[in-house]
Amino acid sequence: MVGLASFYLYSITILFSNFRLSACDDCEQCQKIVSAFSAGLDRTATKGFSGGNTHWEQKNIGSYATSEIRFDDIIAGVCLKSDGKCHEILGLLEPLISDWWNDVFKINQSKILEFGDYLCLTEAKYCCPVGHFGPSCNVCSPCVVQGGSCDGNGTRGGSGRCICREGYEGEACNKCNSETHYRVPSENGDADVCLNCHPSCLGGCRGPNPSDCTGCAAGWTWVEEEGSPAVCKDLDECQHDPCERSTEYCLNTAGSYECHRCSVSCDGCHGPSARDCTRCRQGYHLVDGKCEDVDECSQKPSPCQGDGETCRNTPGSYVCECYPHLERRNGRCTAKQSGKSRKSPTTLDASHKPSRIIWTVAYTKEFGKYLASLFAFGVFFWFMRRHVLLTMTASVALGAFIYNQSIILDNVFGKQL
Repeated sequence: MVGLASFYLYSITILFSNFRLSACDDCEQCQKIVSAFSAGLDRTATKGFSGGNTHWEQKNIGSYATSEIRFDDIIAGVCLKSDGKCHEILGLLEPLISDWWNDVFKINQSKILEFGDYLCLTEAKYCCPVGHFGPSCNVCSPCVVQGGSCDGNGTRGGSGRCICREGYEGEACNKCNSETHYRVPSENGDADVCLNCHPSCLGGCRGPNPSDCTGCAAGWTWVEEEGSPAVCKDLDECQHDPCERSTEYCLNTAGSYECHRCSVSCDGCHGPSARDCTRCRQGYHLVDGKCEDVDECSQKPSPCQGDGETCRNTPGSYVCECYPHLERRNGRCTAKQSGKSRKSPTTLDASHKPSRIIWTVAYTKEFGKYLASLFAFGVFFWFMRRHVLLTMTASVALGAFIYNQSIILDNVFGKQL
């Protein structure tokens, strides 16, 4: 029973949360529609009936400013085509907007200033006045303005409780979080302002400086100097060489450190450039305090000693290549073979097959036997289908014949190579 009660409580909580979110979303969407409709009024303010006799149109149809044509033009531009939620809410609100257009706007066009309250507060009841929340538009809890805001303020959702900004706490968000912020009296004396402690502080502070900390955060340590107050000072983790790879160097940061890659020429370094190497990688040597590439190809004798080989230097190494008119085969530079194929017909792989079957007389004859045997078995099976033992014996015999015929076809096909 306890588990069932917990499930019901959980379900009610989820439904209530969804209602709060939906109510807030509907109010926001209604306000967006009001804003878009007002923008549409501005967009069409200088328009008129297109073409024709304007005097006749105004006499017989009426002024464009309050016409159904203008109304439809504005409505068509309220929602983006891809905004499904907007179209859903607009479909519910359009009859109310149409009533307002005919009963209010046509009589007094200055009433546009009251359009938002008419639609979202009075008629659709999607929103509440500022400072109110929930289905009944109850009064919000009193929140300190700079410290927080009312949950659901101006909507039919929310809890009405104060949502505190970072650094503030308490039911009215009028207290500072003593672990991360310190208090400063406001200029008008209404309420205190909460400001961040220095990043070096842990457990609170009395002011903005490292000397105002009540404790030091990780990566910082207390330092007391004669004649000066104790202060949280950054630890230099790089003194202990925390970077595990030899190709990385340590960069100290406030309260921590970072490991960065050395230059490609370094096998150990204390900075990012080739002049910061503590030793050079293989293929590099130290020149004027900088690790530079060794040009192995300029050495005597050349590292490429094979016939027809030439040396090409690369960063940190070299490559032995064949001269342009030669190619490497079996580790040696030899003359390039001419012709489209470098394999003679006698060296073709055993798996090589021609691209298509050549229908010789022999191949056609054997393939015909293959098809005839299948046809004959089909006829035999139809007439003897009730004689199980006989059809099984015939099936085994046919299988052996097909296997033998396949071998014959392969042999005939192989002679085409």
